Amino acid sequence: MNIFSLFTLCGGLAFFLYGMTVMSKSLEKMAGGKLERLLKLQLADSPREEGYSLGCRLAEVQLQLQEYKAAEQTLEELVRRWPVRETPWLLRLRSAAARKSGAEVRSILQQMERTQVYLSAAGRQELAFWKGGAA
Repeated sequence: MNIFSLFTLCGGLAFFLYGMTVMSKSLEKMAGGKLERLLKLQLADSPREEGYSLGCRLAEVQLQLQEYKAAEQTLEELVRRWPVRETPWLLRLRSAAARKSGAEVRSILQQMERTQVYLSAAGRQELAFWKGGAA
């Protein structure tokens, strides 16, 4: 094997990996949009507790797809309907952090304290992380 063959092999591998990356991102975006629509349809027709779970899952999908505005709308509705449940609040913190909005993270932390959100042990640990302290 000469040097030209080695460069050809490396170039071919690079193109292959690039193509796989582009294809996987496109498939994820295409499938994610369908999953989001399906979850929205189910959320509209679901009973109270199931609606909470579906709403949280919908917000997670929207955050994964980096659709922050849609995720914020979903999370605001969840917080409005279930103000003391931890998951929507923690997802709001993750959304603000993903958008690199430190002021919003601080605001959400203050709102959580005022609302007296019920936190599980895992939720308390995550909240301690956002506050910058130990659990």
